[in-house]
Amino acid sequence: MDYETKNEALEKYDIRLKGGLAKEVRSMCDYGDYVEKMGTEKGIAQGLQRGILQGKEEERLVSLSSLMKNMKIDLHEAMKLLNIPESEYHKYMKLMNHS
Repeated sequence: MDYETKNEALEKYDIRLKGGLAKEVRSMCDYGDYVEKMGTEKGIAQGLQRGILQGKEEERLVSLSSLMKNMKIDLHEAMKLLNIPESEYHKYMKLMNHS
């Protein structure tokens, strides 16, 4: 809740924020807004990163399928041609239902 909304709510109960207390409440409201903004930005960045990684993975799957079909090669050879690290072979074998 922002400072103005809090202040209006308190005034309904005849409570008035003055001086240092008003400054502290405003500061805490500003800090809350800052934390919320930083959390939102971090969440968006993480979502974008996951989306990029998922898109890269999907593109690799399409490329693997295309190589296997058009060049008539097996999955291991297709992964080698695409320079997929050997540490990721198991993941793509599973995704391509070749486990």
